[in-house]
Amino acid sequence: AEKIPVWHTDATFREKPPAGSVLFCRQAPKEGGATCVADMRAAWASLASEEQCDLERLDCVCSLSHHDAVVYARDPTAPAPTPALRNAHPAQRVPMVLRHPITGQKALYG
Repeated sequence: AEKIPVWHTDATFREKPPAGSVLFCRQAPKEGGATCVADMRAAWASLASEEQCDLERLDCVCSLSHHDAVVYARDPTAPAPTPALRNAHPAQRVPMVLRHPITGQKALYG
């Protein structure tokens, strides 16, 4: 079965998410393994101002449970996080739009 990408922002379920993500591949598979990256600043900039206003008022609820539901719907054999990991990382409310603390640029998040 063809695997469909699961779009996400890394670690939004953490109380203090990381400032960024880095992808490093030691050995690529001969087939598959495709990874896509999205520029969320460009996504924000491409929206009409009315859409931007609507999104700036929204928060997202990010959790391992939601991520798992999306993953399992596509791959029922995927490993599940342990109960301890789930308890250590409860659902978090995060803004849909972030402003960079230095440049002031806005980006979609959550």
